[in-house]
Amino acid sequence: MKCAKVFGRIIGLSAIFATLIGIVFYGLGKTGHVVPAHAQDDENATTGCTLATIKGNYGLLSSLGANPEGFDATIGVLTLDGTGKADFAGSGSNEKEVVPITGSGTYTLKANCAGTVTLEQKVGTTTSTFKYGIVVVSSGNQIDVMVETPPFVATFVANKIS
Repeated sequence: MKCAKVFGRIIGLSAIFATLIGIVFYGLGKTGHVVPAHAQDDENATTGCTLATIKGNYGLLSSLGANPEGFDATIGVLTLDGTGKADFAGSGSNEKEVVPITGSGTYTLKANCAGTVTLEQKVGTTTSTFKYGIVVVSSGNQIDVMVETPPFVATFVANKIS
C-alpha cells in the first residue's frame, strides 16, 4: 500500500515530463483550405533534430490540484547534456509534505525531433525507472512530454531556461 502511494506521488513528477504529442497540423492556409505538402529537397534535409538540439536546462512545473494519491504540484529542472545524458532535480508537494525528487538517465532524439527520456527517479526514499516520450518544438526551446510508464498517464511542457 505504501508503495502504491509513493508511485502515486510519482504521477506528479510524471505530469512534469509529458505534454508530448503536440500534434502540429502543417499546411492549413488562412482560408482553412489544405495546402499540399512537398517533400524536403536534399539541401533542407539536414534541418532536423540531434541530441545537441536540446542541450541545456529546462524548467518543469505541474499543478494538478488536490491529488490524494500523489503530488498536488511538482517543480524542477531537467538538464540535458547534448550527448544523451539526462538529470532531474526538483520537488513535489501535497497537503502533507514536500519531497525531493531526483533522477539520472539517458535521452534519445530522432531527426524528426521525437524521442525518449529514461530516468531512474528517486522520490523521497523510493527509486523507480520511468520512460517519457518527447517531441522537441520551437527550435529546442520547448519539449512536450508524455509519460510512457504504465499505469501512469500524464503530460507536461518543459521550457528552456539556459
